Amino acid sequence: SAERPASDEIGVVWIGDDYAISATKWDGTTLDSGSEPAAAFATDVARGTAGSPNTGYQESYGITFETTSGDLLVFYGVEGDTFLELRGRPSGSAWTISDSLNVGREIGSMSVASSPISDKVSIGEYFSGGGHASFIYWSGSAFSHTSDGSSTAAAVDGENAIGTTWLVDGANEVAIYTYNDADASGINIDWASSTNGGAPSVQADVSAAPNTDALDRFHKLVSNPINPAEALFFVESENADIVVKRAVLTGTTVNWTSVEPGATFLELN
Repeated sequence: SAERPASDEIGVVWIGDDYAISATKWDGTTLDSGSEPAAAFATDVARGTAGSPNTGYQESYGITFETTSGDLLVFYGVEGDTFLELRGRPSGSAWTISDSLNVGREIGSMSVASSPISDKVSIGEYFSGGGHASFIYWSGSAFSHTSDGSSTAAAVDGENAIGTTWLVDGANEVAIYTYNDADASGINIDWASSTNGGAPSVQADVSAAPNTDALDRFHKLVSNPINPAEALFFVESENADIVVKRAVLTGTTVNWTSVEPGATFLELN
C-alpha cells in the first residue's frame, strides 16, 4: 500500500492466488469511483526463482504516489518477460498512464520510493536468478535512466535484499539504492545513487562496523519525516543478524555511519 502525503488517499495493490495483479484507491471515505481497473494489469505476475511473487519478503511489484501530481503508480514484472511495467492513475481520472522499460531479464524483488519534493520515483530491483541489481529512475513522465549495477549481485534466494529512498537537502534531491553485491559475502554497504535527476550510478562500497556477516536477506530504508536529509538503513542477514546504518545528505554528498548501540549487532540471531 501507499499513502499520499497531506491527503486521506491510500493506494493498494494486490496479487491474487491466480497471480493476477490489480490495484485500487481509497479516498478517505470510499473506494474512489473507477479506482480499480476494468481488468487485471497482468494475469501472470513475475515470481522469480522462489516460485511466488511474495515469498518471505520478496515482492516483484510496488505502488506509490507522485508527490506533486498525486498520480498513483503501480510497477510490476510479468513472469518470463524482461520488462518493468508501469500502470498509473492520474488524480481524479482513470488508469490512463502506461509505460515499460526493458531491463534485459525477468523482474525480481522490488523497492519503490517517491521524492518528497517532486514527481520523481526511484525503483530498485534485484533478480536472484540472474545475479543482477538494477537502479531505475522515473522522471514523472518517462523512464529516463536505468543502470545495471552488478552482474555479481547476491542475496538469499526469494528474499528482498534491495532498497531505495530519497534524501533531500534544500533543492537537492538524491535517490539512494541499496543492494547486496557478491564481494566478501556482501558485508559492506553496497549502494548506488541518482542526484538531482542524473543517471543512477554505483558508488564505492562503505564499511561501517559492525557489518553483516553473511548474505543479506532483507533491506529496509526509512526516511526521517522530520529531517528529509536523513534515512535509516536496516539489514537482516541470512543468519538473522540485524544492523542499522544512517545515511545523511549534505548538499549533494551522502555520508554513511553506524548507529548500533555499542557498535554491536542490533539483534543477533
